[in-house]
Amino acid sequence: GYGKAFLWTGIFQGLVIVVVAQFLRHPAAGTTSAAKAGVAKPAQSRKNTDHFTTAEMLRTPHFYLLYLMFVMMATGGLLVTAQAGPVAQSWGLPLAALTTALSLNPIANGASRIFWGWVSDRTGREVAMIVAFFLQALALVSVLTLGRTSATWFIITLAFTFFTWGEVFSLFPAISGDWFGTRNSTSNYSFLYTAKGVAAIFGGGLGAVLFQKFGTWSAAFYGSAVLALL
Repeated sequence: GYGKAFLWTGIFQGLVIVVVAQFLRHPAAGTTSAAKAGVAKPAQSRKNTDHFTTAEMLRTPHFYLLYLMFVMMATGGLLVTAQAGPVAQSWGLPLAALTTALSLNPIANGASRIFWGWVSDRTGREVAMIVAFFLQALALVSVLTLGRTSATWFIITLAFTFFTWGEVFSLFPAISGDWFGTRNSTSNYSFLYTAKGVAAIFGGGLGAVLFQKFGTWSAAFYGSAVLALL
């Protein structure tokens, strides 16, 4: 049952957190490695000595731009997360295709966070965002155009979607630190992260409503792709 699954998963995660927390330490002063030669320094709009408090951050237009960007980018990924089952069913795809896709998606999602974070360290956050968000728009369209044609394409396009979506969870906290400083980054990012909850309403709830209204997933997927492109 779902209840016991959530209960034991929560207990297991709690134990893991307690154990690994015993090994966490602040790095000693002077141990930060120097930037590698030839590696582009990420674009920053603030000096390293400037650190915004959360109240100061909330008074800047930059925060609300990032918040809007986060909502628009997270919508497509959360649409696929919430509706992968109904989408596969409505397209008549076999259960094996859905199971395989749902097994590969977390791997693509996790790899995305590492890969695009690594890219952004070399190109700057903004450049990495432009490339990844554009690819996300293409990925969402590919699910609708190619993913519905066969089980294989469904698996491939969903993995592509998650690989170009998971980076929001590494790029947005990073650029928040770049723009507003790192001293208060935990509290600052907690406000920015609520954008995921807003996006879940659009991706999960509104996506289902659009399908019920039009009898097709086109509006939800094309709409999400446009948001990512914007």
